[in-house]
Amino acid sequence: MAEKRRKVEFKIDEKTSSGEYANLANIIFSDSEFIIDFARMIPGMPAAEVKSRIILSPKNAKLLSLILKQRVSDYEKAHGNIRLPKGEEGTNIGFRSEKEKN
Repeated sequence: MAEKRRKVEFKIDEKTSSGEYANLANIIFSDSEFIIDFARMIPGMPAAEVKSRIILSPKNAKLLSLILKQRVSDYEKAHGNIRLPKGEEGTNIGFRSEKEKN
């Protein structure tokens, strides 16, 4: 039996709609949840300030990763490949995977 898709209406207040800029994220997990802290790191400051924390079930974390991968692919089809910096010395700002940290 196929599930019926329902349309979800998103409501957003003015403060939330302006968004928060993040240039750093930390992802931790347990057996029951993924926690993503989005932060802003400012050069010369000793610590990154967490701007938002999102808590997801493992299933929703995986679905989010698949959807994000598809949306990045859609973006690149429309605007060209997104170039990632390689080996920039002296910078701790930006999203990085564990593979890039080593």
